[in-house]
Amino acid sequence: MKACGSSEYERRLINFAIAIIAAVYTVAPVANYYLYSFGITFLNLSIFSLASVFFYILFFSIIKSKTGLFFFPNTLYLLLISLVPFLLLTMISFFYSEHIEYALSKLISLICNVVILFWIASQFNEKVLSLYVKTTIVFSLALGALYPYFYSGLFQSAPDISTDNIAVYLTSGSLLAFSGVLLIIFKPFKKVNALWLVIIYAEIIFTGARGPLIFLAICHIFHNVVIMRKLSTFFLLIPAVIITLVYIVTSDSGDSLVSRTIWRFSLIFDGDSGARLEYWARYYESFTDITQLLFGSGLGSYGVIAFGPGVRDYPHNLFIGIMADSGLFGILSFLVFMFVLIRLLLLNRVNKYFIILMLPFLELQKSFTYAEYRLFWISIALILFLAIRQRDFKEL
Repeated sequence: MKACGSSEYERRLINFAIAIIAAVYTVAPVANYYLYSFGITFLNLSIFSLASVFFYILFFSIIKSKTGLFFFPNTLYLLLISLVPFLLLTMISFFYSEHIEYALSKLISLICNVVILFWIASQFNEKVLSLYVKTTIVFSLALGALYPYFYSGLFQSAPDISTDNIAVYLTSGSLLAFSGVLLIIFKPFKKVNALWLVIIYAEIIFTGARGPLIFLAICHIFHNVVIMRKLSTFFLLIPAVIITLVYIVTSDSGDSLVSRTIWRFSLIFDGDSGARLEYWARYYESFTDITQLLFGSGLGSYGVIAFGPGVRDYPHNLFIGIMADSGLFGILSFLVFMFVLIRLLLLNRVNKYFIILMLPFLELQKSFTYAEYRLFWISIALILFLAIRQRDFKEL
């Protein structure tokens, strides 16, 4: 009995560790910023979580390989094989990059994210998923609550926004939107789930991040109306949102927490696209020969070919980003990977979880890079886990 109890305790401890490590890696781009703002520069949560994953893999695949805890199903091997051509082309594009420092950063980020993808998909179970979802949502809400104080002088601006080199308002909004999708899909807090979702919407509004707010609303409506066929969304949610927004806009004094959001959304109606159309146009204007079309200009080279030597930038679009890095061959290899992934999802009937992947995919059409945007790879990992286990988690 003692041995059995000890084994159960060890299993629970491992489940807890997996969930916490995965949650910390998920929120790290936002959490790191606030750590740096507090002057805690020695702790990088991305590095901490990656080191924890490395230790886990080393421990359970080598030192305690007979425990059977390190589970890697055949389905994941198939997906890994489909991803290999894209990874190889991306690695090769590193060697003819015109911005080698940025190329190295992107390559390391991509490899780390792919490792996390397969680690999550292979090591999660029902209990780990439940704990991960709840922990990620709680962490995201807590970090989102810090954001309104960002402009109030509570924090000193960090010398570098974050090691992920992305503005905190955008990473905050994106993380909150991802947590909103987890709330919509899994309903982990049951009766108070709707309340947490309202808070998430409110916190995204405070950040002024237009994309995450719009994409979360699209995913919410798509899931309720198309997947779950809850037409009440049309008659209740949408009118309520419209009335709330009209009230906020008409009553805003110009110096409230939502003033920045109102201003940013007003830019859309003024024809402002956040310079994205210019970014895309500059890329198309940069074409010089068939070699560039087929193989790209090298990993991380977009800023150089679009704006000049030494510029570190990206085109704010998933497919243009891949095209700029590794050309048409890169695009085709990525589409093969996505085809295998979607086919796996359809075969295992996990349609109801589709918005887990839909949200970060939409985000990649306007912000972030495919190599560095970890929520995209984490979403693939989660939906892969659900497909592999072929279970229907109604409520966690």
